Amino acid sequence: MEINKKELKKISVKFNRLASDAINADYREQNDILKELINYVDETDLIINYIQNLKYDIVGLDDEINEIANSYGKKRLDLGSDSGKRLYLLYNAFKYILDNEIETFYLGWNYSGGTHYQDMAKAFGNELIYKFYSIIQLYLTEISIEMGYDEDSKYKIIANGSGTQIILAEGNSVVDATQNNNFDIDILNEKLEELKQLIYTIEDVEQKDALIGNVNIISEEVKKPKRDISVLKNAFNNLKFIGNGISKLPDLVAGIAIIGKILEHLFC
Repeated sequence: MEINKKELKKISVKFNRLASDAINADYREQNDILKELINYVDETDLIINYIQNLKYDIVGLDDEINEIANSYGKKRLDLGSDSGKRLYLLYNAFKYILDNEIETFYLGWNYSGGTHYQDMAKAFGNELIYKFYSIIQLYLTEISIEMGYDEDSKYKIIANGSGTQIILAEGNSVVDATQNNNFDIDILNEKLEELKQLIYTIEDVEQKDALIGNVNIISEEVKKPKRDISVLKNAFNNLKFIGNGISKLPDLVAGIAIIGKILEHLFC
């Protein structure tokens, strides 16, 4: 498919809004709002093509979902350790839940540690919908980085088993490497600032100071004409190590992953 930067932004904004609504939904409305999100995914070629290209044989998913829904919070969905397979599994799990009118909060029971329906629905949102959202959002961010500054040129997006190719469509102007590099740094600074706002909500002062310190190191290093790649890698690895230990902030882990992708694109 072909798409330009403006169209990509519209897709990303709507996807973000629908995902946020589903994650934070009232337990009595979460199924309906999740259905709206999945319908949008199905109707959006850029997203559904990406998911379908991650296809693999899932064994016994229907039975597993039914067992979890009837386990009184004793079981949870096995998401595995591969993000691509996790995305495809979650997509199919959501489709099965919606098609069979299974209440979402039953799948969040194990994560919530309680029996209040709203807590269970919130846990379903945080542990399952959010993971689905974050993988797709990272994919959309990577495409945005590859496109650079140009808002109007069309790009051909080709998703396949080995990754995603972003090719400038025939007849469009070429964006030079310096322009793209400046754009990447602008995006990096924007994402670093978003990460800081999340870090400020952390109660542990030592963790907070360590994370902010490493964000500042990255922010200052990328401003230099000659950047020290080892400094950037060390600061990023520190961010990743500390962030992965803060389970209460999944947004933090996702934000660090996005920064890692931008740094990889810039310097590797």
